[in-house]
Amino acid sequence: MNMKHLATIGLCLFLICAHQAQSQSASQPDESAKLVKAAHGYYEGRSGPPDYARAFQLFQQAAQENSIEAKAWLGWMYLSGHGTAMDQTRGLTLLRGATASNNGVALRLMGVAYQNGLGVAQDYEQAKSYYERAISLKDANAHGRLATLYESGLGVPANRAMAIDLLYRGAEMGDDWSQVHLARIYDRASESPAGAPTDPPSPTGADPEITKDVALRFYVRAAESGNRVAEFRLGRMYELGKNVPQDYLQAFKYYRQSSRRGLPAAKVALGALYERGLGTEANYVDAYILYGLAARHDDASANQHLRSISRLMTPDQRQQAEAMIEKINQRRLANQQVQ
Repeated sequence: MNMKHLATIGLCLFLICAHQAQSQSASQPDESAKLVKAAHGYYEGRSGPPDYARAFQLFQQAAQENSIEAKAWLGWMYLSGHGTAMDQTRGLTLLRGATASNNGVALRLMGVAYQNGLGVAQDYEQAKSYYERAISLKDANAHGRLATLYESGLGVPANRAMAIDLLYRGAEMGDDWSQVHLARIYDRASESPAGAPTDPPSPTGADPEITKDVALRFYVRAAESGNRVAEFRLGRMYELGKNVPQDYLQAFKYYRQSSRRGLPAAKVALGALYERGLGTEANYVDAYILYGLAARHDDASANQHLRSISRLMTPDQRQQAEAMIEKINQRRLANQQVQ
C-alpha cells in the first residue's frame, strides 16, 4: 500500500470520527432539552400532582449535559427549597452563573428572586431590570412577571394598561401563567364592567360580553396546556354558570382534571359535586376521600366539609374512605422513595 492510499484512508477515518463527534454533540442538546421538558412537567404538575423531587433529579441530569436552563432551575430550587434542602448560597451561585450566560429563563428566575426577596434583598427595580432582559431574549413568562410589577405599582408607577399589554404578549407567546392571570383580570372585570379592560387592552370602557369571551378564551388555552389553576377556574365558571351556561358535567370534568394534578381547592370542589350528586352520581365515600386528601394539604375548607359529610355517612362508609385515603398516601410515599 503506497503513501497516497494511506493518506486517503487516514482522511476518511478523520472525516468519519469528525461526523460521529458532531452527531454526538448535536444529540446532547436534544437529550438535555428532553430532560428539561420532562422536569418542567413534574415541577408544574402537568400529568399529576407536582413532584419537585423528581423534577430536581431530572434538572440535575440535564445540568450534567451542560444545559444552562437546567442549571438555572437547580439554582431556583435550592433557593426555594423545592425538591431539595434549601441552600441559598448554592442556589445563588448556580443562578448567577446561568444569568452570566445571558439565558432568558435564568434572568427571569433571578427577577422573581429579587421581587420576592428570596436569597437576596427585595429589590423591585432589580426585578424589573432582570425581567426586561429576559423579555429581550423572548422569554414568554417574563412578560407576565413584569406585568405584576405594573399592576401593583411595585418599583414602577402603577399602570394597569401596561400590565394588561404585557400579559397579552406573554399569553400570545403561549405562556399559560400569563394566560391565567390575564383571564383572571377579565373574569373579575365581567362582574363589574365599569373600568374593565377592553380587547385590545385598555384600562376603561369594556363591553361586558368581550370581557366574558376573553376570560373564557384564555382559561381554555391555559387548561389545554395542563394548567391546573385554569382547569379549576373553568370548573367554577361552569358550576356557577358564570359567563357560560351552567353545566355541571363540564364543571365535573374540569374539577376532576385539576384535582388529578393535585390542586387541593379542586379536590374540595369535586368532592362537593360528589356529595350533592351534581354532574355525577352522589357518592359520599368519594366525596370524603377528596375532602380528606385536600385536608392533608391544609386546605382551609376541607375539614369543615369532612365534618359535614361525616354526619351523613355510616361507620362502614367512613372506614372505607379513611382506608382509601391512607392507601393513596402510602402509594405516594412509596413512589417518592423509589425515585
